[in-house]
Amino acid sequence: MAFKLNQILFIMADKKQNNNTSPDISKLKSVIIDNRTRIYIPLDMSSEEARERYWSNRDVPKPVNTKA
Repeated sequence: MAFKLNQILFIMADKKQNNNTSPDISKLKSVIIDNRTRIYIPLDMSSEEARERYWSNRDVPKPVNTKA
């Protein structure tokens, strides 16, 4: 739609709705990385592999004594 008001053209754009879908938690398992961090991975993925991938993508060094 376009309206002409005092020689100025205003265009009204239709807003798109955000349709965010949440992942199905029943298809994921929780892996505790440290005291403040928990990630969710597919059921068939190894917890140790997920921890290694998590720490390989971080700029900070891996903590020495992580409880998992």
